[in-house]
Amino acid sequence: MRPAPLLPALLVALVVACDGGAPVEPAQPVHLASVDTLRPGQIVQVRGSGLSSLRSLLLDGVAATELVAHSDSVAAFRVPSIRACETDMRAVKVSAEGSGPIDAVVRVPPSVSLRPAESRVLAPADLQCLRLPAADEDYVLSAANLAVPTAEMESPRMLVSVRLLGTGDATSPALASTDARGPLPPFSAPGAGTPLEPTVPNVAPLAGDYSQAPVPFDPRYATAVVGDTLRFVDWFSAAPDICNQPAASVPSFRAKVVALSGRVAVVVDLRHPSAAAFLDPATNGWLRDAAGMADRWLLPTMRSLFDADFQPPAGGGGRFYVLLGSLQFGTGFAYDGPLPTMNLATQASCPRSSEMVVSLHSADRFALPQYQNPGFVAGVFLHEYAHNADALTSRRGRIAGILGEGLATLAMESASRIASGQPLGARHSAVGSGAPAHFEGAVGLWGTQPEQGPWQSNGRYGANARMLLFLRELAGEASTDHGRRPTLYQRLIYAPVDWTDRPAVIGQMTSVLGIGYADLTDRQALASVTAGLIDPGVVHDLPRYTSWDHAERARLSGPLSAGFPGRASRRASGEHTLAAADGGHAAVYLMADGPRGISLELVSMAPVARVVRLTRLR
Repeated sequence: MRPAPLLPALLVALVVACDGGAPVEPAQPVHLASVDTLRPGQIVQVRGSGLSSLRSLLLDGVAATELVAHSDSVAAFRVPSIRACETDMRAVKVSAEGSGPIDAVVRVPPSVSLRPAESRVLAPADLQCLRLPAADEDYVLSAANLAVPTAEMESPRMLVSVRLLGTGDATSPALASTDARGPLPPFSAPGAGTPLEPTVPNVAPLAGDYSQAPVPFDPRYATAVVGDTLRFVDWFSAAPDICNQPAASVPSFRAKVVALSGRVAVVVDLRHPSAAAFLDPATNGWLRDAAGMADRWLLPTMRSLFDADFQPPAGGGGRFYVLLGSLQFGTGFAYDGPLPTMNLATQASCPRSSEMVVSLHSADRFALPQYQNPGFVAGVFLHEYAHNADALTSRRGRIAGILGEGLATLAMESASRIASGQPLGARHSAVGSGAPAHFEGAVGLWGTQPEQGPWQSNGRYGANARMLLFLRELAGEASTDHGRRPTLYQRLIYAPVDWTDRPAVIGQMTSVLGIGYADLTDRQALASVTAGLIDPGVVHDLPRYTSWDHAERARLSGPLSAGFPGRASRRASGEHTLAAADGGHAAVYLMADGPRGISLELVSMAPVARVVRLTRLR
């Protein structure tokens, strides 16, 4: 036989010699176990097993670059830019084909550095990607609308819209949705937006001089006691030439005295269906307490706010008559008739007037238990009296819709500070039940009511009061005890200004205080959004409210509480728009939340007069 060919035999022998006869093992599957902190642009390592066969690595779907396997258990790669605007400590998923994803975090440096209580005006370029660090630091982004209002009703303008980019480690809303501020006093029905009192047009100045001994319509006004029944002119009867009708035939009605304290007398219109609810002295304790509170603090409040020498008119022995009767809506109305026919008019202009202060209040509302809180009721009484003090001091009639309601609301907050012995730096919890309610002059900060302009209709109570309070502080009237020098009100009110002309009124106020409108709006917004949020030990020159100490409220129901509306979550992402009425402001709070940063990416900035700020609070 012929021998086998040599070459095939040698090849078989070589193969057998090389593998020793063992089968070939498949490559080990890739398994990712951990990865370094991801810092864009830097080389980091990923650990696991089977990494020798790792061909690609994805970071939230974005491919890593310069991937090199150093061993079967360690590979290195360069971290790409995962998204255009990154967030410090953002949660990222790292994955490879055939391996389950693992968690990682991205670290990026902040794009801005501020000290506590430092504020910076932001241009559009600053918001292209504004990164805040994952540190125990609190910030607020605010926007103030610098437009001068001309219309009566507010029309909020969009100022800036940003995309809030959180760390993505939880599925929570971008903004807190729980309103933790608690219920407001019932000045209006919940959600109804009903004003405290009807809006009335501006009226002519009070004509003539007041008498030192006016002839009263009922001679017992000055001496009546609880249980007495008095007669009052029915100014709302629409009788023609009512001011000049004889006392015997002028339309009138009977009202019974149900509470009396010093110069404050409460009477109920006996024609009213709810009159019986006020006739039992055993159930009127709340009304007596309210009258006593109002009486004690009436003159100190009016003298602090309007004129250090303020005196009530002599009619009725200087008494303030609170009339419980029919009111179409709201809780109180400053006068007992349609201006200028009312008891506050001078007898020189209206002989039937008694030259005394009489305000009208809703008997229907005060018959309800929820309206029978003495502090609340006393605050309402003082609010309505303040309208009369305004008219008596200025002799210009009511300043409708511009400053009138704000001044009357300031009377409430001033009275609460005076009554609680807190002329400056007042704490809300220290006001107590023995003082008149402060209402919106001392709350409503932090950009929570951006739809209410400080110079327009919806904001004529709280927003205007807070602006006026800030102006009083600029004028040196932060304390309710500010001496006998002319008040800011006196410095303003005698100017020949049309008090229904918003630009003219604003111009008068800024001129007297030597501050520009844009600067005033910016400073008041900054004081509002930082109130109670900056450590008192930090030395700074930011504008601030000093009449009230808001630190306690900030913790309990303000931006330091987790459920505060307008507080952004650092864990989620979403778009947020800051819009405000002319002269108003809005804010979003970026409070610390453990090791989590947050970034802001500009969506749009309106081409209107506005100032956008970032302020570090802590």
